[in-house]
Amino acid sequence: MVDDVDRRTFFLAAIIAHLAEPKYNLAAYGVAFSFALIIDAPIIMIMSAATALVKDRKSFLKLRNFTYFLNGLLTLSMIACIIPTIFFWITQNLIHLPRLVAVLTHRAMIILLPWPDAIGYRRFYQGILIRSNLTRRVAYGTLVRLFSMSMTALLLYLIFDFPGAVVGASALSVGVTLEAIVSRLMAKKAVRMFISIDKGEQKTTRKDLSYISIARFYNPLALTSILSLGVHTIVTFFVGRSKLALESLAMLPVINSLVFIFRGIGLHIRRSVLLCWEKKMKAMYRFEILQYYYWPLD
Repeated sequence: MVDDVDRRTFFLAAIIAHLAEPKYNLAAYGVAFSFALIIDAPIIMIMSAATALVKDRKSFLKLRNFTYFLNGLLTLSMIACIIPTIFFWITQNLIHLPRLVAVLTHRAMIILLPWPDAIGYRRFYQGILIRSNLTRRVAYGTLVRLFSMSMTALLLYLIFDFPGAVVGASALSVGVTLEAIVSRLMAKKAVRMFISIDKGEQKTTRKDLSYISIARFYNPLALTSILSLGVHTIVTFFVGRSKLALESLAMLPVINSLVFIFRGIGLHIRRSVLLCWEKKMKAMYRFEILQYYYWPLD
């Protein structure tokens, strides 16, 4: 669902574990990450929407506007969540986090503030790349993110004396922001191609894409992401109120990262189905059956 975010978290968890007070910082990093995921959940599937819906100038512009609008709402939601009064009421009164963990989580959330915009922006243009059969460029963007994230984490680890939660959140923000910029640059020609297609010049009976039709198409996708990623936040809530809460919260990022390594392949099937729906469904069905039996952890 979230690309390889948990594989990135596995590397960052290892860095945080080698910094001062790893138990508190791993716990804070895990809580901040779970909060960021549930806030970002509604925009994550915009890649699939772009893959399926963008076909000409009008559909491109309308889906882009829809993406920007949703990005703005999510960013405002994240700003509201990090208001100290609201944030510490949630983390200390509801989840029962220790004061130090709550403070570290708050710092990490502030650093993760660019996430909603960056994720929505880059996933929209990744969908454009996939729609244009430029899937290798999506992989190139992933390499840019992994490299920039790794270098940021290593530099902060070796040169500065920042808390581990701050290091992890900074690495995530830098990585996803740079990938968003690179994705836009790599999609430049594809965007120009869609902009040049004027549906009014084509003989077609299909209706133009409207914002209402986009919302109707996208709502089930967004709900799927919210339900799937909301599990992280729900688990964090109950773990925070359980026995050995601090130790358990520190272990969650590592466990989730390790499990996700074995789930990653199945999470990308839905995008391929959306793209290949009309022409290659038999082949996609056979591939899905094989991955169900031989990669059953999704």
